[in-house]
Amino acid sequence: MGLPMATNILKNNHQLKAFDTNTNQTALIKKEGATIVNTSLEATKDVDFVITMLPNGSIVKDVSCGEGGIIHSENKNFIYIDMSTILPGDIIFINNECKKNKINMLDAPVARLLPEAIAGTLLIMVGGEKEIYEKELPIFKCMGDTVYHCGENGKGSTMKLINNYMSIVSNIITAETLTLSQMSNISMDLALEIMRGTAAGKGHMNQTYPNKVLKGDTKAGFTNALATKDLGLAIQHAKDLNFNLQLGATAKEIYDESLVEISSKDWTAMYEYILKKAKG
Repeated sequence: MGLPMATNILKNNHQLKAFDTNTNQTALIKKEGATIVNTSLEATKDVDFVITMLPNGSIVKDVSCGEGGIIHSENKNFIYIDMSTILPGDIIFINNECKKNKINMLDAPVARLLPEAIAGTLLIMVGGEKEIYEKELPIFKCMGDTVYHCGENGKGSTMKLINNYMSIVSNIITAETLTLSQMSNISMDLALEIMRGTAAGKGHMNQTYPNKVLKGDTKAGFTNALATKDLGLAIQHAKDLNFNLQLGATAKEIYDESLVEISSKDWTAMYEYILKKAKG
């Protein structure tokens, strides 16, 4: 992801220094016009912004705060932007270290995939001071067409994890659903067409939740009891085919448990039920 993002910054008439332990990557970005430096600290000299895009929090902390790290730069006039996907706690730690060294920081992880990174149409979630965010918005616009300020430092990373949680868990339920369809000898094209026309395909975020529970309306259009019953039927059908819906079985446990409180409410009242449990 970092290579096409850096390339798009260059395409928008910015000068760029680049450092990567992977010399294959630096060779590629050099061809695009970047100046290659030998250390991350060297990359901070005489620049307006520094961006890191790294595999995990430990590496980000080492590159930013470790010996020879970014925060030890003599230049204190750049904005440090970390675009890695790491824990909010790591971002808060790094931001605190940046403050001690009089460096301003933003966390700005991205969503969408490699084709969007190449096209410069990423979605970027930014955490940090609003004034600093607005100053760096032109840089973000080099890499993405959708940029959100999510709040204080760490909130960009927080929103990224929330988004990925739904996306990654949904990946399993999608795989289970399509497997159940295939094992039931239902045409894939037919299954996809039908599900795209219901909440299964349109998604609760787009359809059911905004129209019901998020408006404070839990009057049943489709009761939680019926949802629980139908889920049980789907699980039993899969068992008849010798296929175990693992995520479905876990979901069924939650639905069964919720019936004591929200049996006759709309199935989207599950949000209120889960929220109540989370708050204790």
